[in-house]
Amino acid sequence: NKSGKMMEEPFLSSASVLFIGLSLGFLIAWTLSRDKRRLPKPIIVSPFIKEANVSDEYEQTTTNKVRRIPKRADYDKKSVYAILDAKMLCHVGIVDTIDGQEVPVVIPMLYGRKKDTLYLHGHVSMGLHQKLQEGVKVCVTVSSLDALVYAHSLFHSSVNYRSAVCFGTAKRVEDKAKQVKALKTIVEHSMPGRWDDARLPNSAEMSSTGVIKLKIDYASAKSRTGPSSDDKEDEEKLACWAGILPIIEVAVAPVPASHLPEDFPVPAYLSEHQKFFRIKFK
Repeated sequence: NKSGKMMEEPFLSSASVLFIGLSLGFLIAWTLSRDKRRLPKPIIVSPFIKEANVSDEYEQTTTNKVRRIPKRADYDKKSVYAILDAKMLCHVGIVDTIDGQEVPVVIPMLYGRKKDTLYLHGHVSMGLHQKLQEGVKVCVTVSSLDALVYAHSLFHSSVNYRSAVCFGTAKRVEDKAKQVKALKTIVEHSMPGRWDDARLPNSAEMSSTGVIKLKIDYASAKSRTGPSSDDKEDEEKLACWAGILPIIEVAVAPVPASHLPEDFPVPAYLSEHQKFFRIKFK
């Protein structure tokens, strides 16, 4: 009967379904290949990244262009910001004049970021601060050591890392209200939640504290990931172990001040801050 024939002859045969599936797969693959350049670059996810939609890049100049292994470089602002937001310690480099001679000086400092501006602070008597407030050109670097890479040869042994190098001109923050906002940015970058809990700086403390801002004019990020790149001959010999030793920052249990009662509660923001150090790497 007719109903029996309809059951025996489906609307789409298995061959037709297979043809349609292959056609759709080919179309998707072709589209992805065609739009490969439009796909976003992979970035390192940071729990403190502030601009998720930043997509523009820093201009490549003779100042910030990476020449050694340029394929590891990235000028995308999102990548630079992710590294800046993931760490707390930077190194500030300037050329200072000491005893009539120009001398390179690099000082480790805490920092904070607001959009494309870095904020630094220090005692007004600090030599570096006095130089920075003159409006000198500055190089600020932030780096993270993520793994030791053990190759069969010492020549190919390396490290996995992330680094950001930023260039700009330092300027002193004069306005008192803006100084307070900048200091809050610095504090919240390294100790999130602390600004609203601890005593704020008084007038005497503010007078002795200098605040510097640095708009990032040029920057670049550079990173290495993955295993060692051994010569095939060394791999075949298997003379020694090869691989990577991942390295992460880990915050352990807080140690209370000696004058606090034993039952004094640990603030919730401190417990949350510990998560910052527990970054997992693939």
